[in-house]
Amino acid sequence: MSTARPYRIAMLSIHTNPLAPLGMPDTGGMSVCIRELARELGRRGHGVDIFTGRTRPGNGETRHLDERVRLIHLDIGPSGQVPKEQLHSRVPRFAEALDDALAQRDTAYHLVHSHYWLSGVVAGKTRALRHLPHVISFHTTALAKRAQCAEEQAPVHRIDAEGGLVRNCDRIVAASVRECQALIKNYKADSGKIGRVPWGVAHNQFRPIDQRAARSRLGLDQTEKLVLFVGRITPVKGLAKLLAAMARLRHYPGLRLLVVGEEREISKGSSKTVGLVVGLVQKLGLSDRVTVAGRIAHEALPHWYSAADCVALPSHDETFGLVALESLACGTPVVATRVGAVETFVQDGRTGILVDDPLPGGLARALEELLTRSQGQRLSPAAIARSVAAHTWSAAAARLLDEYRSVLAHRNEQRQQCRTRQAAHPDSAHPGRVSS
Repeated sequence: MSTARPYRIAMLSIHTNPLAPLGMPDTGGMSVCIRELARELGRRGHGVDIFTGRTRPGNGETRHLDERVRLIHLDIGPSGQVPKEQLHSRVPRFAEALDDALAQRDTAYHLVHSHYWLSGVVAGKTRALRHLPHVISFHTTALAKRAQCAEEQAPVHRIDAEGGLVRNCDRIVAASVRECQALIKNYKADSGKIGRVPWGVAHNQFRPIDQRAARSRLGLDQTEKLVLFVGRITPVKGLAKLLAAMARLRHYPGLRLLVVGEEREISKGSSKTVGLVVGLVQKLGLSDRVTVAGRIAHEALPHWYSAADCVALPSHDETFGLVALESLACGTPVVATRVGAVETFVQDGRTGILVDDPLPGGLARALEELLTRSQGQRLSPAAIARSVAAHTWSAAAARLLDEYRSVLAHRNEQRQQCRTRQAAHPDSAHPGRVSS
């Protein structure tokens, strides 16, 4: 296959619609990754169909993201949205719906690229039925999360499925060296089967905005020192640890934590997880130092990043650490635990601080160190943004295409070897034939 020939790629994201608003329970960095990579592939002339589950009755079957990129909703049951925990039972239904869609469409796909283990299980069935190479991006795995955060548990069938996918897929695309290492350690993955594709950031959207102007637009105090947390309210994101660190900084005058990333009105405690956070804020005596802003549209985040004095990424585990990259692109320094790929783009001591002691005390010390730097010790927002200028979705798409080419070249080589063997031993292709 010529590498100049455009590819047709079937992407799977069955448990979350990549166009759903960020801050919903199952939307985050993975959703950004899927849609940005798909658009970049489309700009390069390749066709991408993203298959997802129908989230509610009446969803349109197909939506065009770009000229060559389509989002296709498949019906996985009559009840509309299905909780992620119950989706495993719907995998056969989804695989059937996907196979029907592939059969009906006037499209010959070159490969299927699944995102997350549930999509991987469906893609494994498609690989067997339609002999399509299967590339998988796990984004997170049960054993990696459990190793870093004991509160994160997963059913045994997920762990078993992830192990099977590691063994039987054609290629694994990981976002960081840490993810590669975790797959090898936890699932005995073949290192030669893993390709690394670091994520990017949309610099036309995430760029420095004058801090005073950003705060004025958001109605934030111009005199306070602001620490920003962006992420889903789940134990692995480390928000409880960050709140405990803030409690250690009560002596710091005018310090406030802004919490962004929950789909409901977090201040009213309208969900179980949010209620726990609000309760912890009250227990720690931080009600006057923590502002919970709820879910913020992704396109509005640059103003929040630019308004902050620093962004905290206290996660126990991350696939990549996109929040930290977006923050730096907006010119705001980062305090982060050593997760995902953050060590590859956060310049420790210059554009942020990497926390070696990931407990509340270590976070508190890092935050205080960063916030008390004199003006002469700080890099300008423009300089911080320049430090990550090379991290683009275009570069990520180029590396992903290299992985696709490798998979397809290997598949063609296997086919050629099979033809050669059949030509040399024609009777072997017909085991029932008796030689004369």
